[in-house]
Amino acid sequence: MQLDRTAIVIAHRLSTIRNAHRIYVVADGRVVEEGTHDILMATEGSRYQAMVNAKTIEEMAFSNDMTKAQVEQEDEKQLRK
Repeated sequence: MQLDRTAIVIAHRLSTIRNAHRIYVVADGRVVEEGTHDILMATEGSRYQAMVNAKTIEEMAFSNDMTKAQVEQEDEKQLRK
C-alpha cells in the first residue's frame, strides 16, 4: 500500500536536497526560484546554480589547501554572477 505524502525539508547542505522532486530557493522571505536540481542548474545565473558552484569551489579548495579567505573570495565571485 502506497501512501501519498509531502515532506518539507529545510536544508543548508545542498546534497540533502539534490534528489528532491521540487526545490524552492528562498531569498528575503520569498520564493525566488523553483524546480528540480537539473532544471535549476540549467538556468544560467540562477541563485541555486551559484550556491552549488560555490559549494563545489569550497570542496575543491579544502582538498587543495586554499586558505579560508581564498575560499570566501571565490564564493563571493560566484554569488555575484
